[in-house]
Amino acid sequence: MAGTGPEGASLLQSGVVAALVAAIVSLATLATTGRRARQDRQRELFAAAFETSIAYREFAYIVRRRKDDSPEEVRRISGPLSETQTRFRSLEARLRVEAPRVGAAYSKLVAETRAVAGAQIRVGWESPPLSPERTGRIEDVDFSSLAEPEAEYLHAVRDHLAFFPAWLRSIVRRLWGRAGNNSSTSA
Repeated sequence: MAGTGPEGASLLQSGVVAALVAAIVSLATLATTGRRARQDRQRELFAAAFETSIAYREFAYIVRRRKDDSPEEVRRISGPLSETQTRFRSLEARLRVEAPRVGAAYSKLVAETRAVAGAQIRVGWESPPLSPERTGRIEDVDFSSLAEPEAEYLHAVRDHLAFFPAWLRSIVRRLWGRAGNNSSTSA
C-alpha cells in the first residue's frame, strides 16, 4: 500500500506545506492587488477634491471677465459655480468616510477656500464687467493665504497613501528627532 510508510507521510507533509505556501502566496497577492486598487481609487478621489478647490478659485476670474450683467450671463456663471459648491460638499462627505484625516484636512481647505475665494468672487460681482479690450491680466486676486491649508491637505494625502501607516511614521519621526537631538548635543 502506497502512502502508509515513512515515505508516504513525508509525501503528505510535503503536499500540505506546498498547499499552505500556495495559499499564503495567493492571499498575499490578493491583498496587494486589493490595496493597489483601493489606493488608485483614493488617488483619483483626492485629486478630484483638490481640483474642485482650484476650480472654485477660478470663478474669481470668470466673474470679473463676464461680458455683462445680463440675467443670461449671470445664469451662465452661477450654474457651474453652484455645481462646484455642491461638489465641495459631496467630496467633503466622501473623504470623511474614506479617509477621516484627509477629510479633516480637506474640510479646512474648503472652509478657507470658500472664505478667501468667496470674498474674491463677491468683489468680482460687485465690480463692473471688464470691457472687451481689457481681457488681459487680473491682478487684484490673491490666493496666497491658501498655501498653508493646501499644503496640509497634500501632506495628509501623502501620509494616507504611504506604505507605512501615519501613526508608525509619526513615531519614527519623533524617535529620529530625539536621536538627532541627542547626537547634536553630545558633539
